Amino acid sequence: MGAGGLIKMATLSIIIPVKNQLDVTKTCLETLNIFTKDYQLILVDDGSDEKTKNYLLESKSKFNCILITHDRSYGWCRSINDGIKLSEGNFIAFVNNDIAFTPDWSERMIKHFNENEKLGLVGPKTNYIASDQHVTKVGNKTGLIYKECLIFFCVIVRKEVIDQIGGLDERFDPGGQDDVDFCLRAKYYGWKIGIAGNVFVFHYGSATFREEFDYDTKKSQEFAQSRNDILRKKYIKLR
Repeated sequence: MGAGGLIKMATLSIIIPVKNQLDVTKTCLETLNIFTKDYQLILVDDGSDEKTKNYLLESKSKFNCILITHDRSYGWCRSINDGIKLSEGNFIAFVNNDIAFTPDWSERMIKHFNENEKLGLVGPKTNYIASDQHVTKVGNKTGLIYKECLIFFCVIVRKEVIDQIGGLDERFDPGGQDDVDFCLRAKYYGWKIGIAGNVFVFHYGSATFREEFDYDTKKSQEFAQSRNDILRKKYIKLR
């Protein structure tokens, strides 16, 4: 499905949860349509307002995609997991709706998988992220850069990894540290993790969360700490 046309088995399934943020969502889907080929698109309406909901309904036919509609907001992890259930691809992308795509982004990322059979997940570099995926930290490197963890603003995962370790842990909903948890589980089973130094996507950055917390820094920090606590408690129990 998607801009590449209706196909029985897509190489890449792309899951994009959406809760409001209509303008950035439009940019995300339009750039995806322009710069991506032969993919299955799965949109998850996670309790959006009426304007966004109507746009997603229009997008279902415009982009020839699957639309999952939640009766309320469940969060990023639940949304991704619901999308995984309908995914047909050999590779599955988890994507924030505040991303703007660039030419050949998916082909370049998937090429790294084809060249590295133990590569389990790969992410691009970007302009807005507090991690090694920031373009200033990647620098001029254009190959695959192995890392311990990725931030899941945009990540492609080999389907075998999900088959082996499962999807995102919904205890982290509405989102936060779920990506760290997923990477830890993937590493435990021997999968490698990398940044595609030759891929850049634009990231608006935390658009939904800023709205959720009314742009209140203290609320945002308290929420982030609560996700850290969940992660710590989970792995203390596993020791």
